[in-house]
Amino acid sequence: MKGNVRVVVSTKKLRYELNLRRNITILQGDSASGKTTLIQIISDYQSGRTGPGTEIVCDRKCIVLAGDAEGAIMRLKSLTEAVVFVDEQESFLYSKAFSEAVLASGCYFVFVTRDGLNMLPYSVNEIYYLKNSGYYQNTRQVYNSMYQVYPEAEMNKKIEPSLILTEDSNAGYEMYEAIGQDIKVPCDSAGGKSNIAK
Repeated sequence: MKGNVRVVVSTKKLRYELNLRRNITILQGDSASGKTTLIQIISDYQSGRTGPGTEIVCDRKCIVLAGDAEGAIMRLKSLTEAVVFVDEQESFLYSKAFSEAVLASGCYFVFVTRDGLNMLPYSVNEIYYLKNSGYYQNTRQVYNSMYQVYPEAEMNKKIEPSLILTEDSNAGYEMYEAIGQDIKVPCDSAGGKSNIAK
């Protein structure tokens, strides 16, 4: 994927803004933070079920992919350069067949999920956290903001560790010890999560 894709989804009471810079973006958030509401607004908008005041601003078609796995994969194969939203409730999101279809696609994807998607290679600076920044009475808007979990500026800095610390000797210690040997940095075990700060 090349270039940024800006998506603005708004109603009379809600506004979501998201800037997509990779073809796979993960959107996370606590319960009642508006994740499912975002999916529902886009789904209603694409089927013409929304009232006045609902708008999606994007230079690409925004769609919600739902249903059975076979149908979702077939529909995905027919899409080009769209922004595809998938909710965590869709079981096909976690399947190998769907992940292969995603990787072969020319679309941008926004996966709304709290779970890990181990079969998909996504960039850590494309994980957004949905935060409700305030609720006002009926005539005012609720603004929902997307905050990057890992700020891009920090991700671009060269990291030169003086020590690699694992939670305990069972938490991938041997792998990190081997990495430490390769880069000439000692590796140590904290002996438990509560000892990390010490």
